[in-house]
Amino acid sequence: MAHLYDLFKPKDLLDNLGKGYVRTQTSPDGSRVIFNYTNQTQYEGAWNEVTKQTRGLIIDSKTEKIVSRPFQKFFNYEQLNHADQADLMHHEVETFKKWDGSLGVGYTLNTGEFRIATRGSFTSPQAEHANRILTERYPTFEPILGLTYLFEIVYPANRVVVDYKDLDDLVLLAVINTATGLTLAHGDYDWPGPVNQPVHYKSLGEVLAKVENWPDKNAEGFVVRFPHNDLRVKFKYDEYKRLHRILTNVSTLSVWEALAAGQGIGEFIDHVPDEFYSWVHQQVHRLEADFDREHAAVLDDYEYIVRRLRRPETDGKKRRKEFALQAQTTPYPGLLFRLYDGHDITADVWKRVRPEFEKPFWTPSEDAA
Repeated sequence: MAHLYDLFKPKDLLDNLGKGYVRTQTSPDGSRVIFNYTNQTQYEGAWNEVTKQTRGLIIDSKTEKIVSRPFQKFFNYEQLNHADQADLMHHEVETFKKWDGSLGVGYTLNTGEFRIATRGSFTSPQAEHANRILTERYPTFEPILGLTYLFEIVYPANRVVVDYKDLDDLVLLAVINTATGLTLAHGDYDWPGPVNQPVHYKSLGEVLAKVENWPDKNAEGFVVRFPHNDLRVKFKYDEYKRLHRILTNVSTLSVWEALAAGQGIGEFIDHVPDEFYSWVHQQVHRLEADFDREHAAVLDDYEYIVRRLRRPETDGKKRRKEFALQAQTTPYPGLLFRLYDGHDITADVWKRVRPEFEKPFWTPSEDAA
């Protein structure tokens, strides 16, 4: 069995854990630990050998041997640089339907029991639902030793955008050699449930043409695998992205509201599709710059007025009156008075930089390539 530190150095893992790019969860019985990159990683585009490989990676908590090794992080086609896009045009592809559910990572306990976790949790609602399906529908399934089974967890209550009607099942996506991390040839590997069958597009050009003219509006897109290097890329239909944007209610105002409320941007992006991280990042920088500029202007005027009033012969009542006269000549007398009376003006300044309502247009980050 491969060891955790066959993938990366201990120092690099600790560094990414310390920066908040990777988090862990221990299984209820204490025997397994799962590693998953965080939303902060996606937001900052902090992709490296550790974050790309901790996408539901599961180890034995005592030996640190790798128990399950899911897909490495893979990106939208538009996030690749132009040179990589051009190079991939010359290679044969395997194309699969992209499912709009939750990734399920199969793993085995020390007792031999086969279980399913989601990308970052042994006990998420989706993981619990997946394990109920295993117990009730596939109780006799025995995974092949040394392989990682990856599933899409699909059921009505877990719908994101695509409506799969009454489908409630575990769709086998792929099987990975746990030691090498390489995808095995397509097959069911004794899985008795549904299997994600390949779509018969053999070139990237065919896939691009289909994505641009896809007639089915109730679908997410494709995942394309390049057999020569085991690379995967995602393709999402414009209609899916449009609906996803609507359902997630991302706008300039929702970003502004989060900042004005003092909510950490990491908490906000928990509810944002990763396709819109670049756009959110731009809005955060713009709004924070607007806030800093406005706040500094108010403080500058306040200091200017106060300096003019620092005369020994001016009593408190007269000083306040003179302050009022000076404050009325500025665009923000109310804020100046709040400062004069010792109040914090953070919330007031945020109100002054409230943006016009805008929805995002998807602008993928080159940094994530």
